Amino acid sequence: MISNPSANLPDICWTLQTRHSLAAFVQTNQSLQPEQIGFQPQLIDGNESPGVLGVFTGQGAQWPTMGMELFSRVALFRQSIKQCEVVLNALLDCPSWSLCEELEAGNASSRLSEATVSQPLYTAVQIALVDVLKAAGLKFHAVVGDSSGEIAAVYAADMLSLTGAMQIAYYRGLHAHLAKGDDGQPGGMLATGLSYDEALQSCNRPDFRGRVSAKKELEARDVFARPLRVDTAYHSHHMKKCGDTYLQSLLACDIAVSAPIQDCVWSSSVRGDTDILEGDLSPLKGDYWVKNMEQTVLLSRALESAITNRGPFDMVVEVGPHPALKSPSEDTLKGVFSSAPHYTGILKRGQDDLDAISSALGLYWSTMGSKSVDFAGFRRACLGSSEIGQPERYRLGQDSPCGLLGRRMLDDDAHGLRWRNILTLDENTWLAGHEILGEVLMPCAGYISIALKAGRQLTAGRPISLLEARDVEVRPPVAVPKHPDSVETMCIARVQPSQDRNIIEAEFDFCYWPSSGTATVRACSGRIVVYLGDGKEESLPPRRASTTNLLNISVADAYDVFKSIGLNYQDIFRDISSIDRGSNHAVIQVVWDMSNLDQVYLIHPAILDVVFQSIFLAKSYPAKSLMHSAFLPVRIARVTVNPWVPVTNTTGSIEIGTESFVTHSDYRSIEGDMHEYNRANKPFLEVEGLSLKMSLSQSVSQVALVQLGLCPPGICPALRRQPSIPKNHRSTLKMNISLNNDGTMPREPWARIPSNIMEPWLREKRRS
Repeated sequence: MISNPSANLPDICWTLQTRHSLAAFVQTNQSLQPEQIGFQPQLIDGNESPGVLGVFTGQGAQWPTMGMELFSRVALFRQSIKQCEVVLNALLDCPSWSLCEELEAGNASSRLSEATVSQPLYTAVQIALVDVLKAAGLKFHAVVGDSSGEIAAVYAADMLSLTGAMQIAYYRGLHAHLAKGDDGQPGGMLATGLSYDEALQSCNRPDFRGRVSAKKELEARDVFARPLRVDTAYHSHHMKKCGDTYLQSLLACDIAVSAPIQDCVWSSSVRGDTDILEGDLSPLKGDYWVKNMEQTVLLSRALESAITNRGPFDMVVEVGPHPALKSPSEDTLKGVFSSAPHYTGILKRGQDDLDAISSALGLYWSTMGSKSVDFAGFRRACLGSSEIGQPERYRLGQDSPCGLLGRRMLDDDAHGLRWRNILTLDENTWLAGHEILGEVLMPCAGYISIALKAGRQLTAGRPISLLEARDVEVRPPVAVPKHPDSVETMCIARVQPSQDRNIIEAEFDFCYWPSSGTATVRACSGRIVVYLGDGKEESLPPRRASTTNLLNISVADAYDVFKSIGLNYQDIFRDISSIDRGSNHAVIQVVWDMSNLDQVYLIHPAILDVVFQSIFLAKSYPAKSLMHSAFLPVRIARVTVNPWVPVTNTTGSIEIGTESFVTHSDYRSIEGDMHEYNRANKPFLEVEGLSLKMSLSQSVSQVALVQLGLCPPGICPALRRQPSIPKNHRSTLKMNISLNNDGTMPREPWARIPSNIMEPWLREKRRS
């Protein structure tokens, strides 16, 4: 590859997979563990076509974030999950929660113990796995499902559509809350190591029947017993309470049912046989799924029936979040064959999803032969429509790093683009000029510049008339570390469906992993909107007539005030050349040398940040020292850019004019709009609804001081110049403050007020 970079990597992989010579050898090494030693799979009967049995796990094996790695890295899996969500959202009683968001929920926020959420999510993951396996060429010759696993099993046999399967799963979970005991008590489930006859005998005991507390007795007898993560006693008399309601919901959906594909047989675990395939399939529209929920699961009989009708099997593939059925399935298979075929799960709890499915396909390939896996199909499933030419694009450097955006990742796709970057101050020295409250922080303007750059890449080279960043939410800012420390960042743009072919819309997230931990932090989110087509310079509203009643003020004084409140702007963040202002209105002129600005951005972060600075000048007159706190951006309603307006002069400099208007302000917040023009007064940028709030590190003590009517030197110069507050007035201040039982002040927010100010007032408060 080094000597021949133009070689096609997928072609080389295909040759290695299908045209290589096999060499079998064993190396003697006493340190090797048994699981590290490979094996040579043998077909049960070399004269017959190899067979694969699909076993579909029922509820109880779920775990938070199951399938999340596949959702983020496998395009087809993500597409299937989103299709499932579309089905749910189209229902009259659609869920208030998001299928995609619940898939990503961690331990703290996961609702997988609630049937309302877990059942449709569980089935959606299984459906998406089936779609990926089919794309990879894996073929089931028989399928069996445990409990609700039958929904996905029937889908795999092509007897149900994705829509029908999700409707069955959703209403099963939605109505599960109606399931109660005779006295209204809730239920649960317990997995045990008992035979069917032993379990039946135990359940028929009056003191034992239906009690999850039986776990203690079973453990005392050294019998395996584990509660399942479900809040419903499926397959018990509890389910009778919700059966009728469930049936009515299914019948109202008018679910379409098809005959099974010829090469795959479905063995029912409700009946324990395949006889349903020979008769009327209409029960699959509703009645069958009520029985599936209420009656005992005959999994062992269903497995035996599958073997009788389509066996023997050379391999068993369990489709679910974890191969929880491996042990009972292998016991049944051994009872028939005296040995069990190779068994693998598609996902495994605690293992990387892509590693797990790749290992399963590897076992399938080694068992069933070199032509059994469609590697090209699996690659397309992973990479989506952008697969063609993508590895070459990446290897040849066509996706070179783009400033703060970073480098586009190899395994993304045209509907979900991702860029990764390693952020350090040493590689972005210009960021040192953006020091806020003593730290070098990523500018909010940087997120906008990144989003606009990402939006440009969404177009795949098509002409753009306008770009927008909308509904931008900014979280706590990212501190930019110095070498050797660094921060890993990722920008994600998820393309959304659009009815207008000339508009591209995408959800945008900027995340990072701080060096002190591994948890992902979302620093910014919003939307990108790209308007395709040939643009024109007049796309944005023209500049209005200049206002004459503005007062010119000193640029140096303005930056001195900025620095006094913690906004220490330097270098390219300090290039304002003139300021004129009036009440809630400011006009500034800014000039940059082109050589100081990286040209990879549509709008450089420094340009946009200086535009944001103008809102402070519109807010207050620096000479009056009315600004006494740092304000940081928290939200922007819209940023619109017209890329057709030139901003660079023939002299190699950028000169812009900005008009800012404060639309709302109070002690803790500022909101406003900005309009930017080039040297010829042509508009190229608009900012609507920029919202800033007082920095959290200052706001608590500042608000407390204002409520007290006090202000220490250096914090609020405007108040300091006013006549001092008489001592006798301090004792009469009416404050909504309650002292602690021991007469001390509550810690927050008063603990941050200097003691020389707080203690005299506190003494008066105690005496009163």
